[in-house]
Amino acid sequence: MRIATIDLLRYGHFSGQSLHFPQNEHDFHLILGGNEAGKSTLRQAFHDLLFGIPMNTPMVFLHGRPELALSAVVAGEAGQLALGRRCRRDGGLLDANGEKLAPEVLAG
Repeated sequence: MRIATIDLLRYGHFSGQSLHFPQNEHDFHLILGGNEAGKSTLRQAFHDLLFGIPMNTPMVFLHGRPELALSAVVAGEAGQLALGRRCRRDGGLLDANGEKLAPEVLAG
């Protein structure tokens, strides 16, 4: 599985920011930035996207906990999947239409 796109819709100090990771023959992406540019926030966003945004997340700099939102397109052998995460007790995993998605979907 690879992440093709991640959208930090409302997360940390980001609003509506997207990063695209185009697939190439040598598929390696390096994120560079100065201090306080958001590298650690992005790393945490990858984790929270895959495993859920914890209820006690420190990523509430700009947006309140109920408003936190991430989305992404992940790709693998089974094709592409658009998904999103919200900060919810049930994990907040959503499909592209905002409908609840079973966590097992990420296993494929």
